[in-house]
Amino acid sequence: PIAKLVVGIDPEHRGVALAREKLAAYENCRVCTSSGYSLSFPDRSFDVVVLADVVEHLNAPDQCLSEAARVVRDTGIVVVTTPRRREKAISVHHVTEYRVEELCAMLQRHFVSVTLTGIWPMFWIRLWETRVGFRLFPRIARWLGNPLLREGVPAERFATIVATCAVPPRINEQMIPPGT
Repeated sequence: PIAKLVVGIDPEHRGVALAREKLAAYENCRVCTSSGYSLSFPDRSFDVVVLADVVEHLNAPDQCLSEAARVVRDTGIVVVTTPRRREKAISVHHVTEYRVEELCAMLQRHFVSVTLTGIWPMFWIRLWETRVGFRLFPRIARWLGNPLLREGVPAERFATIVATCAVPPRINEQMIPPGT
């Protein structure tokens, strides 16, 4: 395995049960019922914290980001992915869909360094969303490779924003707020 230990959380017992079933073959994977608002892990427990398509579903994303910053080690990173807000809402289940600058401002309240990139180029997403594009897409992917796997900047040209964040240095068990 690449990682010594991988821990996943979900607030729903059904989600935990499904994840445990799917990951049963991997001895280094653990899944537990927990809330991102109040993680049951000690400070600085993880090298990497990943919030994959999570923040758009949260009523209090700052609370979750604060917890992520708390449990990541000083030399670790927090990776956040979220769909970029478009003209039409992507899902009725999203509490907030973010523009690039909104996500960046929110992340900068918790992290000293925020690097944004994008995945899923909008050109290909718009093509895929059409009736003709949906049928052509598998052929295009065979000829060109999957164009949705491309990433780049500026993040505004992509359907999904990927943020890589670093925590500020901590002194005497207290976090130094970014910008001080």
